[in-house]
Amino acid sequence: MASMPKPAESRRRFNIALHMPEIHISKPKLSLPKFSLPRVHFHHTNWRYISIGLVLVLGVLLYLAFTLPYFYVPAATVLGNNRLTREEINAVLAVSGESIFTVQPQELQMRLLMNYPELASAEVQVYLPNHVYVTVVERQPVIFWEQKGEGYTWVDAYGVAFRPRGLVTGL
Repeated sequence: MASMPKPAESRRRFNIALHMPEIHISKPKLSLPKFSLPRVHFHHTNWRYISIGLVLVLGVLLYLAFTLPYFYVPAATVLGNNRLTREEINAVLAVSGESIFTVQPQELQMRLLMNYPELASAEVQVYLPNHVYVTVVERQPVIFWEQKGEGYTWVDAYGVAFRPRGLVTGL
């Protein structure tokens, strides 16, 4: 089946009824200036050289990211602690001297909660270039529970027992 030839493109014509004989109004013609950018021909460029250069640049950036001291964490900034000290929390986190790119916030959060049952919650946030922020909420003791021969412990309002730290009156 032979294809039908496409009709030649024609200008659109608009008829407007003005009730005036022999007056024809045409659509105004607007044309924008045409700008052309100089064309760059890469047919003489070997794309392998460009890709090798790109791999080298990215490799150097990756090397610098893992070796520059600018990206190593000096210590975590701890917020919200009352009875636990910043040094105790930093000892469990063990991020001092680590590359910021190897720090796993979820792992650090779980490590804190497993080592310190006296924490109700912990949130670890990592920011470039080398900042680790730890926000903790400590449990508030409401019961002083003494066991004969085994010492004593504190219990919070939710029934969670944890190690006593410091002095709390009114238990």
